[in-house]
Amino acid sequence: MKPLSWKSVVLSLAIIVYLAPSNAFPGSFTDGHIVVSQADSGKGGPYINVTIENVEADRYDVTRGDTVLFKVTLHNRGELGESSVTMYAIAGEKVLSSKIVSLDSWDVRDRMVVDFPWNTADSPPGTYRVTIDFPLSGDADGFDNRYRLSRNITIR
Repeated sequence: MKPLSWKSVVLSLAIIVYLAPSNAFPGSFTDGHIVVSQADSGKGGPYINVTIENVEADRYDVTRGDTVLFKVTLHNRGELGESSVTMYAIAGEKVLSSKIVSLDSWDVRDRMVVDFPWNTADSPPGTYRVTIDFPLSGDADGFDNRYRLSRNITIR
């Protein structure tokens, strides 16, 4: 059996990607970075696209009961269809904290830094892999509304 050439492998992959449905390759991310993009759904209406550009925590090693403050940088890259959205801090399937973010006076192309606290009083000691989630209905690129911190947070 003759081995496949790199050209035939690349051509085969290109055909698979081209013929695959648009939702076949969902967004994913590595530590602190988004690595996969999705296109606008093309359904018409306002082009809604908010991106989480960066998340920083003020500390990564805390005592239970301390508050961790996340600074979340949001970038409005489209028009908004909502006046407020609930932002979540998640570890695994558990919601650690939530905050309602007002979008009323936010213009297209603006950036906003949101202070987002997590009171660790109700969280048992351990290591937490935290993801910030900003689910915005109708967002053209919903994959970039999640951001996983590059470092774990440890509660002692």
